[in-house]
Amino acid sequence: MHPKRFVLWILWFVITGGLCTIYFFLGRNSTVSISNGNEVLRFIPLMPLMLSLVVRIFLLPKFKSLTKVLPIYIIGLSMAEGAGFIAIFLLPHADAVNYFTTAVIVLLMYVPLFASNLEEG
Repeated sequence: MHPKRFVLWILWFVITGGLCTIYFFLGRNSTVSISNGNEVLRFIPLMPLMLSLVVRIFLLPKFKSLTKVLPIYIIGLSMAEGAGFIAIFLLPHADAVNYFTTAVIVLLMYVPLFASNLEEG
């Protein structure tokens, strides 16, 4: 495996592992409650999750060069991770569990199995 392609695997593992670690050490004890006037907070993590899905499904496959894929890959991963962080720290536990699970599923879509098809230049 080319070292530059290995970077994609390292980034994916660190970001996914970081989100899981933060959830299991900090997010499981969340006591945040949403009042009736702030129900809109429940939908805030949807935006970065949807943007991350758009990046993964529509934008990432268009590029074949490793140097062009890397910044887009990082942006998509960070949006999914950010949605998980927003849910962990701003939402009640039941919502945080749902969004955390969804964020992990989106991060699993970013597993860099496509890296072997990328050109090195």
